[in-house]
Amino acid sequence: MVGKLLTAQDFKIQSFLGMFRNAWRTNGSLQVEEAERQRILVTLSNPSNRVRIWKGAPWGYNHTLVALACYDGVIHVEKVPLTMASYWITLQGIPLAFRSERVMTMIGYTLGEFQEIDKVGKKAGKLRIPVEIPLTKPLPFKRWYWVEDKVEFLCKFKYDKLFGRCSICGLVTHVGLPCSRPSLEEDEDGAERIILGAQHATAVSVMAGDLRLQSEASSSGKSAACVSGLPARVLTHGQTLVFKTPLPSTILEPALGSFLNKP
Repeated sequence: MVGKLLTAQDFKIQSFLGMFRNAWRTNGSLQVEEAERQRILVTLSNPSNRVRIWKGAPWGYNHTLVALACYDGVIHVEKVPLTMASYWITLQGIPLAFRSERVMTMIGYTLGEFQEIDKVGKKAGKLRIPVEIPLTKPLPFKRWYWVEDKVEFLCKFKYDKLFGRCSICGLVTHVGLPCSRPSLEEDEDGAERIILGAQHATAVSVMAGDLRLQSEASSSGKSAACVSGLPARVLTHGQTLVFKTPLPSTILEPALGSFLNKP
């Protein structure tokens, strides 16, 4: 594996390398060595350790995230992309009727690359999922979700471990540097609103303010699925399509259905 501490601050490299030996406690040999561009190269003799390490992610040092990626041993270490971080996230605030694996999966895909559902935790009432999130995306603490075009709820995200998150923009990539990015809306009114779609990898996200306009449309007898005067983007299978005109109900309505509350 290849890793890098995402900080602009100075740190003691030997102490940093020793952290892995203490934290991972692997079976078999573990070799951690310094590489170019402040990267590290980790070699494990037991492949099963790699699975356990990934499941225990994210890892941090001095309150800063360590970005990790698999390494094939062929390309140069400095060319290995370090673009994702894995997080275990507990979903809070989902109404009882919608605590299905389908809804949990769709919410996971709105955050990043959904991995699985903690089924043991779900049986105990804990809605917990691991998600791989691009380092270029802010880490939100809450979002509004619409299901079945009529039910909305505020879902809060509790991260098992969180390192180096900027309190202004929500990114984890500029520890030790001043933040120059726009502020991430953290209050309930400013939180992003997303309409969950019919496929587990699909969600329709409408710009802030859609809730008010949808309510007005509903009271006037118009379809609440067509948002008047607002641009919208459709996130599907990792790609984003931007519409500068209102999304018609023929697009949104088929994506919403009663299947969402099925177990």
